Amino acid sequence: MCRKLTPILGLTLLLAAGCNIEPCPSPFSGCGGGGGGGKMSSPEDPLPNVAADASMGSDIGSGWDTGGDGPSHEDIAMPPADSGPTTGGDTGPGDQCVPQCTGKQCGPDGCGGSCGWCGGGESCQDGSCVDVGECVVDCAGKMVGVEDGCGGLCSGSGFGIGLVPGGAQDAGYFKSQVLAGNVPTADLLPIEGWLTEHGTALPPPKTDRLVTLHGFVGLFYDPAEGEPTVALQLGMNSGLSPDQIEEGKFNLSVVVDRSGSMDADGKMAFVKEGLVKMLDALDGDDTLSIVTYSTTAKIALPPTAVTPENKPEILELINGLSTGGKTNLFGGLKLGYEQVMKNVAKKELTPRVILLSDGVVNEGVTDHDAILAGSKSYNDAGIGLTTIGVGQDFNFDLMHLLATQGSGNFYFLDTAEKLEQVFQEEIKYLLTPVADNLQVWFSLPDGFGVEDIYGFDYKQKDGEFHLLGPAPQYTVDGGEVVDEQPTGGEEPNVAVSTLFASKKNGLLMVKLTSPSANKLKDYDNMTLSTVYYTYELVDTGEVEAWDVDIAVGSLEYDDGDGFHYFSGATMQKNFCVLRAGLAMKSAVALFHEQGEDGIQGAITQLNQAGTFCTGINTILNDARIVEDVALMKTLMDNICGETCLEPGQ
Repeated sequence: MCRKLTPILGLTLLLAAGCNIEPCPSPFSGCGGGGGGGKMSSPEDPLPNVAADASMGSDIGSGWDTGGDGPSHEDIAMPPADSGPTTGGDTGPGDQCVPQCTGKQCGPDGCGGSCGWCGGGESCQDGSCVDVGECVVDCAGKMVGVEDGCGGLCSGSGFGIGLVPGGAQDAGYFKSQVLAGNVPTADLLPIEGWLTEHGTALPPPKTDRLVTLHGFVGLFYDPAEGEPTVALQLGMNSGLSPDQIEEGKFNLSVVVDRSGSMDADGKMAFVKEGLVKMLDALDGDDTLSIVTYSTTAKIALPPTAVTPENKPEILELINGLSTGGKTNLFGGLKLGYEQVMKNVAKKELTPRVILLSDGVVNEGVTDHDAILAGSKSYNDAGIGLTTIGVGQDFNFDLMHLLATQGSGNFYFLDTAEKLEQVFQEEIKYLLTPVADNLQVWFSLPDGFGVEDIYGFDYKQKDGEFHLLGPAPQYTVDGGEVVDEQPTGGEEPNVAVSTLFASKKNGLLMVKLTSPSANKLKDYDNMTLSTVYYTYELVDTGEVEAWDVDIAVGSLEYDDGDGFHYFSGATMQKNFCVLRAGLAMKSAVALFHEQGEDGIQGAITQLNQAGTFCTGINTILNDARIVEDVALMKTLMDNICGETCLEPGQ
């Protein structure tokens, strides 16, 4: 049966306690995370008390893996501890001013502070973060509540740029498979891509460093659940002006699949539209080459300055691209790298290759290991690679790995909105490395550990964890996809972690193991972790090193009902995002590994995550959470098929 907890801060928590969930309940009506209340404050940017209808829940899905031993940061000189900016004064119980933030994501709290922040490209309008497209929010140096130039009010952020690690930038391919009525395999859902595509609201970046890392914590304990749940969020942004990114100069080669399959479903027309938009975003300071491949590869456009005089000729060439033949991906990729090599000595130009493909390699070099090795030889020479998959049949594994080892980004394109985002709005962002060799260390007190850092390899030693770089979830060996995990005391074989400019803020999530609830109570208003991070400046190679404390605020505690704490509505939302992604990944794994025997467990995972996120969204009112819940419901229906009809059918 379901247990109804005593109201906390006037709200009610609904949590699973040995509930039997009927197959395919609709909507998400079974037991799971429900409502709740929490005091929200960030150790970097204290927020007011906000009644929040959300709880952490206990079962966040499977796939939490632990790490092994590794190096420490002892050889890195660290600067003094950094307390960070604030968005308002102390809003504790003794203050006269009571913040008014119920139902608000952002904006003034009525006490001189902010109810929360919005991400890049978003404006705070009527308490909600709204995407304002090409409008540039003007909030640099302005107080909370001042007009932002895009129809909203400044909320304590709105200047600088976001930063994202290389690797998967979305979960678009997985989602497209679900919406097509399929049950994708778990490897098609990179959790780091799922997190990155959502982005995260962050406080303003600091002005004394290139990369600002912000840390948040969420924890929840309900006696009925048995164990506390604790998670850390690490997000990154920079005070660089967007103008500095737009002024970047590129030595760019675009390698286009024009095999016969590209004619189906209008994929070539889709790609042409993207290339035209890309052309609009480039200028005379950029050098562009275009390589096409089918059965063979050829140079369609040698390295050419994208001047106004040359653009008509390039446009005509793009519009004239035709389809036919097989898929010689490596032949095209190698020829694209060779075009960039012709100008690689021009250090003022950033050397990048963009590879587009819709299919499985079936011509030329077809061994995946050989393709990866050949591509890496050019990556080692300093040429980065971004890969873009189109259509439903491209080789996801190979394209993902090529981008990961190439210190680049991986995207899936299936909508006009996504095409415009990648090829026009963010073309210079996705190609612009801001910092190299990001490394992160963080300490944890005795009794705490790491269950997983999603999308990243890490090592641990003596209570200190060293985050090394993006971790491929698999490697390709003789055409077979196999798991790749760090083993023993060896260093994991990872790509160098490059941070790219983005209109979104990067998001890393860390799931912790924790001591008993009684011990966890001792961290009320105490520092839980100190995070140290270093990175290299792209232009000079100089290393910058900083640190930040992540603290727990005042726990809302009751002897009978446990406790909970979130450092802001941002942490609440992102834990919902993480839980939704892990639930879907776990559900499809159960379905494919156990068949009908796994359906009940899969439905339980999705049902609990959907209920949890719906509870959070009663306060946050976030349209993206609504989309995520709908996606989980669609996946539930796909898994059920006709094997688990609703009761009475």
